[in-house]
Amino acid sequence: MDDFIKEIKKKKVKELEEMLTNLKQELDELTASIDKKVLEEFEELREKAKELKQKRNELNTKIKQLKIKRSRLNKKAKFLEKKILDNMKEYEYLNKIVKKVQSPKLIIKKIKKLDWYLQTEPLSIKKDEEIRRKIEELEEQLMTIKRYLRIKKYLEQDKKDLPEIKKKADEVHEEIIKLSKESEDHHQQLMKVMDKLKEIEGKIGDKINKIHELEKKIRILEKEIKIKSKPAAPSKKPGFEDEELKKKAEELYRAFLNKKKLTTEELMLVQQYMASMEEEKKK
Repeated sequence: MDDFIKEIKKKKVKELEEMLTNLKQELDELTASIDKKVLEEFEELREKAKELKQKRNELNTKIKQLKIKRSRLNKKAKFLEKKILDNMKEYEYLNKIVKKVQSPKLIIKKIKKLDWYLQTEPLSIKKDEEIRRKIEELEEQLMTIKRYLRIKKYLEQDKKDLPEIKKKADEVHEEIIKLSKESEDHHQQLMKVMDKLKEIEGKIGDKINKIHELEKKIRILEKEIKIKSKPAAPSKKPGFEDEELKKKAEELYRAFLNKKKLTTEELMLVQQYMASMEEEKKK
């Protein structure tokens, strides 16, 4: 039985090998019919087109990323410009007030003095209210000065940051221009290569396509032959892992049902196939 199965597989491998030989012969004849230099030039141009397209696409991806970065920097610059403008208005307003008041140290000193006087001296209600109002005025002046100094600090920092951000945006913009030029150069080169490829394809295009088709078929056949040439692992369970063997068993089974005469080995294969079908039904 095993010898019979091996013989079926061997026969199939032989058929495949004959097909492979015929395909290789056809490929050799077709390749020989094309000028070797033209064929070499065509393959070189195809590879060149692939490289140029890949490089162009890489540059375009980088340009896209840089444009996003430039947009973010420009938005940040506009935000800072508006922030500086708004803070400048408040700064100018507070500056006029601050010029009219004393220094923070003197104001704090006065507040402490008045507070001490308020806590230690017996005062009339009117005097007490008067001192408390004075303290509130001084504290308000102190808050104004603090606000003024805070706005001043923001302005100084933002005015320092703004030129740096604009400079970065300009640098990114210059990089975009540079890479865009490179991308366009690669694109123009690609177009020239594609035109040349079309010119050659116009002469030998059909043959080139046929060569690629044959090469693909040869690779598939070589792989199939390699798989089918491997010895099958012995299995105690009835089954048909090999598609060709299964197909052969199905043919013999139909022949058996039609009461055709089969050899002993063929009958054994039919029995194995029937057992396999029973196993499938039980699953």
